[in-house]
Amino acid sequence: MKAFTPIWRTATREQAIGILQGTREVTDSLIDNLSARRLTVAGPLGGGVWSIKDLIGHLATWEERALVILGARKPASGSGNAPQTTDERWLERTDIGGKRSALGLVLGKLLTGEKYGYYAHDLAHYKDLKRAVMPST
Repeated sequence: MKAFTPIWRTATREQAIGILQGTREVTDSLIDNLSARRLTVAGPLGGGVWSIKDLIGHLATWEERALVILGARKPASGSGNAPQTTDERWLERTDIGGKRSALGLVLGKLLTGEKYGYYAHDLAHYKDLKRAVMPST
C-alpha cells in the first residue's frame, strides 16, 4: 500500500470521493483474484469469525448508512437517486444524534478508517484483510 495521508477535517466532496475510490482500489487489489471458496472462509477478520465476504458486507452496510444520511437512499430500500450533492449541501449543518455538523464531516466520521482518517474505512481493515489473503505475511 502506498503512503496515505489521513484527513481529520471536513473534506471537500472531491477529496472524499478520491479517498473512497483509492481505498476501495486497495481492497479490490487484494481480493480480485481470489476464488469463491477463499472469499467465504473465516480468517483473521472480525475477531476470527468473518470471511472476506463478511468484511465486504460490513463495508457495504456502513456505505449504505452514509447514502441514507446523504439522502441518496431510503432506509433498507436499496433504491434511490445517485449520490449527487452540491457543495452547499456538503457543507450544510446536519443534525445527527443531537449534534450539528457539516454533512461532509458527518459522513467522514461515519466512514472513518481509524488511524487512516475520515473516509478511509477500508483501510481500518487493511492489515487483517492482507493477513487473510496472504496468511504468511
